[in-house]
Amino acid sequence: MTSHIYKLLRDKTEGFLLVNIPFLHRRLHRHRLGLKYIIAGSTAAGVDLILLFLLTDMVGMWYFYSAIIAYICSFFTSFFLQKFWTFRDNDRSRIKKQLAIYIATAGVSLTLNSFFMFVFVSFFQIWYLTAQFITSALLAFGSFILNKTVTFKKLS
Repeated sequence: MTSHIYKLLRDKTEGFLLVNIPFLHRRLHRHRLGLKYIIAGSTAAGVDLILLFLLTDMVGMWYFYSAIIAYICSFFTSFFLQKFWTFRDNDRSRIKKQLAIYIATAGVSLTLNSFFMFVFVSFFQIWYLTAQFITSALLAFGSFILNKTVTFKKLS
């Protein structure tokens, strides 16, 4: 049912753009994989922030525990959205291996995030939020390439 609704919305939107704004349709179509990656990642970030807020402020859980639970939920949200929606990989036989690679990628990203944040803030005197934005963009690009070419690579 939801896949039918999704397909209907996608087809209607594509048809509208193709007829009314063809240059935008061409650009979106050309970069659809990257856009889907960004949307899925943003959705996971939203899950993280919303759960962190709800568990801490509404439930009264200690923020440290809330952050752990929120991170785990957002991690799995990201993995499943990237696997099934962004990269359209419906092969369930490789899911354990892909999850292991995804976890390793997340660990490397966390390490690199800490390193770049330290370098940008301590050595280049960049404001920490700007540094995090730059770092996140760099890591997102790297993760996209790794996930496309390794984690969710189409098997022939």
